[in-house]
Amino acid sequence: MHKARHPLSLSLMRSVGEFTMRKGGKRARGILVLLGYLTNTKNRITGDILKVAAAYELLHSYLLIHDDIIDRDFERRGGPTLHKIFERTAPSVLSRNKKEKIGLDSAIIAGDVAADLVQRIVLRTKFTYHQKIETLELLERILHTTYVGQVLDILALPEKLPSMQDQLTRYFLKTSTYTIEGPFLTGVQLGKARIDKKAFHAFALDAGLAFQLANDLQNVYSTGYAGTSSDIREGKITLLVSYALASRKYRLQILRLLQQQDKTPGDVATLRSLITMSGGYAKARSVVMRYHARAARRVEKLKLPPIVSGQFRALLDMIINLMNT
Repeated sequence: MHKARHPLSLSLMRSVGEFTMRKGGKRARGILVLLGYLTNTKNRITGDILKVAAAYELLHSYLLIHDDIIDRDFERRGGPTLHKIFERTAPSVLSRNKKEKIGLDSAIIAGDVAADLVQRIVLRTKFTYHQKIETLELLERILHTTYVGQVLDILALPEKLPSMQDQLTRYFLKTSTYTIEGPFLTGVQLGKARIDKKAFHAFALDAGLAFQLANDLQNVYSTGYAGTSSDIREGKITLLVSYALASRKYRLQILRLLQQQDKTPGDVATLRSLITMSGGYAKARSVVMRYHARAARRVEKLKLPPIVSGQFRALLDMIINLMNT
């Protein structure tokens, strides 16, 4: 078999690399891999653990690329989504519909390329065979929980209102497990560190819910996001919206606007005002603060090395800043 890569393969890899390294990315998951590794104070950062951290960021890119297709988002990290880039580079002689299809189909394949690179990078590190298999098995378990959370996310529509328990489960699976617990435990496992996993799981649940709810607030209320949030465009029922729907006075107005197709900037502004007047905004902020405080207390009880606990405190500070931007 000829080993030289086809130009299209190289082009897809470059697109995935550019998407992963955009300035708007926080790289939080890769950093958490490194922090988990450093929880064993005998460890120092090596090229191999950096590769695993990079692999986790590629895993994130894989999920984001496909998520953008599901949500039909146009922007990601301050630039066009990958399916929009591929759509714009399609042959000019094609119809708009064919260009759109090429963009979506190509982005799906680019996401698959990112997922393939994750496995390839992990297997080519110098960790033991057993460590590499354990890492891939952990990543597989994390992905399965994320997939369930994603389906719950897709089903969170005003036509069939999700229960509060489904909302919390979705946030725990998509954020607590995938964003916080998974990458940190990957580093812990590879670094042969010892932690109280049950206590860390409790911290991840609290920090994850606070983070996701703060992100919901930013998506709706930040000037940069107003009118562009896919959750609002699609009429998705987030936890923030669920709190707003608890108001009998504004419930029908909110539902009517959420179900409306092709929302204008004025519709989005009205929804934002209704969420505020309903008490949803105040309730969401109070929940973020409560879970944030609980997570902060749990960090201190975990007795992690100073560099690790300090970074977790910084993560919690970021959650509050996110809510206030």
